[in-house]
Amino acid sequence: MATKSKSKEEVRQEQVETRVSKFEQFYENYKKVIWGVLIAVLVIWLAVLGYQKYIYQPKCAEAQEQAFPAETNFQQGNYEIALNGDGNVLGFAEIIDSYGTKAGKAVYLYAGICELQLGNFENAISYLKKYNGKEDILKARALACEGDAYVGLEDYKSAVAAYKKAVAVADNPYAAAYLVKEGLALEQLGDKAAALDCYKTVKDKYPQSIEAYDIDRYIVAVEEQVMGRAFEFRKERKLKRWGHMARTFTKLGKEITIAVKQGGPDVTGNPRLRALMAEARSEQMPKENIERAIKKATESKQGDFKEVIYEGYGPFGIAYLVETATDNNTRTVANVRSYFNKCGGSLGTSGSVAFMFDHKCVFRIKEKEGLDIDELELELIDYGAEEVFEETVVDKDDNESKEVVIYGDYASYGAIQKYIEDNGYELVSGGFEQIPNVELKEVTPEQRSTLEKLIGLLEDDEDVTNVYTTMKPAEE
Repeated sequence: MATKSKSKEEVRQEQVETRVSKFEQFYENYKKVIWGVLIAVLVIWLAVLGYQKYIYQPKCAEAQEQAFPAETNFQQGNYEIALNGDGNVLGFAEIIDSYGTKAGKAVYLYAGICELQLGNFENAISYLKKYNGKEDILKARALACEGDAYVGLEDYKSAVAAYKKAVAVADNPYAAAYLVKEGLALEQLGDKAAALDCYKTVKDKYPQSIEAYDIDRYIVAVEEQVMGRAFEFRKERKLKRWGHMARTFTKLGKEITIAVKQGGPDVTGNPRLRALMAEARSEQMPKENIERAIKKATESKQGDFKEVIYEGYGPFGIAYLVETATDNNTRTVANVRSYFNKCGGSLGTSGSVAFMFDHKCVFRIKEKEGLDIDELELELIDYGAEEVFEETVVDKDDNESKEVVIYGDYASYGAIQKYIEDNGYELVSGGFEQIPNVELKEVTPEQRSTLEKLIGLLEDDEDVTNVYTTMKPAEE
């Protein structure tokens, strides 16, 4: 009798039953293992959740709470306390040891900058290399600080490499500062041509950066070395002129920005701005520089310049009063402190030397033909003037002319300016000065050299607008 063949449906049914049977057999044989694995996975998952909620997150919150006073000390320029704490609060070094990056990746950047400011260059490099934040500006800042630390170790080759990376990360006006630093390091390595390329890149690619104001000085100095003695005859006069122009334009630009912020861009109702515009014209400040300074004040996205005064003592007991206009007080106080430290001085607290100076307004006007200085002084006394005298000035082309200098009380600025404008005098400049009210101190030529070095470092800083001291001027 023939065997009846199975239909396709019956075959599929048998196959399914076979698989189910095998699965049931597998489960029966290994159910303890399966349940053990499932329970283990569940326990691990619950443990991870518990660790996150009850250990890791509280630890992060604790780390961030500990980091807050350290960041405050950092912002105030107290780098030693910011790094190592003071016994009451932890510093960044202790926070890193105790919490790692739970306080945020920036702790390594903070710690590195602190070590850099304290002159511990190898420690600075160690911390900065561990910073791995994602923000390009901060990444570039870390690399540039690493370069600064290598410069401190006189490892200029590594410094150049770090600055190159910083420039590559931050393709914006901040890169101009890193390019200048790269150029200076290249000069130390003797690669003048590469240094010149860096400086020219600043001039061509970042013309609106602060560094671009002064970049011609670097270019001329290197060109003279690269191209031989072709520039020797003109170098000294060019450098002096450009050095003066760069400092003056930077100072005036910041003062114009501040004046616009305080009184608006309309010169009609802003007497301080009118005086600064007159001074800018007398200094032949380019129109685009003036317009850029005004635009910077009116753009909300731009940071505000603030006028900050620093006080301290240089070596040999000479008091220093340093006026600045800055959009980054942390940078400025760190720089000013480092200059004092390099020259054997110390940055003081607010009020430590300010009482030795009187804040006065000062105007310079063109002398009119037939002007009687005594008569002018008698008239200006009623407007708050305290001293009026003639002074011979020499311009950049060595031409001599006479100007009238007017000193008055700080509060008399507006009244004196109004008199000058109402009576048709040509205003050259109008501003404020700090006049010592104590006996100026005599110093030896050797002491003067050290003190003038500190003055030079301060005046070359882009944030510093004026430096006053209680040192007696040298006799001519």
